Amino acid sequence: MSKNLNQIISEAIDVSVESKVPVLLLSNPGNGKTTTIKAYAKARGYEVEEIRGSQSSPEEILGYYVNEGKEYLTHKYPEWFIRVCESDKPYILFLDEITTVNEYTQAALLKLIFDRQINNRKLPDSCVIVAAGNYPSNLSSNFKLLTPLTNRFCILNLHLTQNDMLGVVDDYLTLNGDEIDIPKLGKKNKMNEEDVFQKIKVKLKTFISSNSSVLMFHKPLTEESVTSDVVYGLITPRSLNYLGKILMSGLRLGISEGTMKQMTLGLIGFGTNSFNSEMELSQFQDNIDRLVESIRSLVLGSREMSVATLVFNAVSKEPIVVKDSKGGLSYSLTSEYLEILERLCKLSMEANPPKPVTDYLGKYNVKSIVSALISLDSCPEDITKMAKANNIKPNSHIALDITDMEIGGAEEEDTAGQ
Repeated sequence: MSKNLNQIISEAIDVSVESKVPVLLLSNPGNGKTTTIKAYAKARGYEVEEIRGSQSSPEEILGYYVNEGKEYLTHKYPEWFIRVCESDKPYILFLDEITTVNEYTQAALLKLIFDRQINNRKLPDSCVIVAAGNYPSNLSSNFKLLTPLTNRFCILNLHLTQNDMLGVVDDYLTLNGDEIDIPKLGKKNKMNEEDVFQKIKVKLKTFISSNSSVLMFHKPLTEESVTSDVVYGLITPRSLNYLGKILMSGLRLGISEGTMKQMTLGLIGFGTNSFNSEMELSQFQDNIDRLVESIRSLVLGSREMSVATLVFNAVSKEPIVVKDSKGGLSYSLTSEYLEILERLCKLSMEANPPKPVTDYLGKYNVKSIVSALISLDSCPEDITKMAKANNIKPNSHIALDITDMEIGGAEEEDTAGQ
């Protein structure tokens, strides 16, 4: 698994821990889901109890009843359940190969996931349920994901790119075995949670209303949505409830925009599965992206503004305005400006071999950064005036993109300033 996908998985499980919404990781075989989950557990202090779907029966999952010569049958709990319940340590209950189980075993898993208990004995609150499986297209026709099962999860589709594969060779092809880097859990964002939650509810209601032409809630939901190479969830009361929890937890933990978009698509990405064309589906999913962007903008606050101020101060030390041949805006680049760009780009986006940060100025030029700064509600007036004088328009997309990057050394400055 590449560092990029390791981060996505780690962030998704962090959100699952915070929100209590179980996560289902789907990918092609051999992409390292199991390895990454076990590395995550080690890094976060969890034990792992693995139930392998292809080797488990309903009785091994939920237990069974025996006749001990009494007037009633006695329920016997499965061994895994006793280990999890009686341990002093928190557990990740890892349901592996969940897509290779028959419908009877899926039904048992469905009950366990939804009830979080067996025969009135509950799983500990500290127990986190994470599942993994391969795409339906990787399986024989005997197996399929049932819609009720997918509706119990936040689905995370994991697709390796060419850069991911190159990263695997560089980072994990070693003589000494697997060593997986799991990002540290950052500090939680401070926010007025009730206020933010009410704003999220308003945005979700607006999203549903504005997409009413393609959301047909009166029609039966079909299982076609779980037969393609990408599996997304359907909009139901349960998935909307899950989405609210996921979004709040993501904001609280400062989860990256990419992971939040992936998780939102995993919950509601197929709408009501009533699209008339691929274009309608694509437009709907683009609207989901914009929904996540607008929700993340609710908490663009002290951390981002601290970085914005650093950038502006460095840029404005020598405010020499130059018009290029296309009329674009640029500034003379001070050493402080380059240093901050390097922090924003996290050492040149961890390129391998490393490239100088100036190679990325085409993406994050001064005009782009200033447009990002003035999109923030807390942008100082002098920055806004400077932008207006140079006809620079606000761009929240760039702001979100920049602030998604890990900023080395900025954390201490933010804390000191609060």
